[in-house]
Amino acid sequence: MRHPFESRLTRGAAPLSTIVVAGDPDEDARLILASGLTYAGYRLRLAGTGDELLREARADDVSLVIAEVELPCSEGPCAIEILKRTPELRHIPVLAYAVPGRVVSEARALLSGADAFIGDPAHLSGVFDIVASMHATVAHAAELVGR
Repeated sequence: MRHPFESRLTRGAAPLSTIVVAGDPDEDARLILASGLTYAGYRLRLAGTGDELLREARADDVSLVIAEVELPCSEGPCAIEILKRTPELRHIPVLAYAVPGRVVSEARALLSGADAFIGDPAHLSGVFDIVASMHATVAHAAELVGR
């Protein structure tokens, strides 16, 4: 049986050392992201709250965060804002997206500190294309600085 994202993703294309944290309050959304990203070879950490997302981002050498743009934290502001204000985490690239049915502008996402935004995560091929592009950019930057 073919994987539902097989036409858009290359199985195992990402190095297994690449850790992605995906944060969304909706369990189904997290599972959909997990399915596609693990198929492509990313190691994944899932978070249902902003506090969980921040804890997971601190736990390992995380390469990328994908989060619903207004994922709340107990501290008040959204998780993306807190992540980008935290010195040891601000280097992690963030792809933000809006929950279907909620009007959130790209400007709001970028003001929160996100590095990229996709307006409708239902178009998962767009999410996976951006993840691959962001991963390639981060990998290239790491090569340039000898990391």
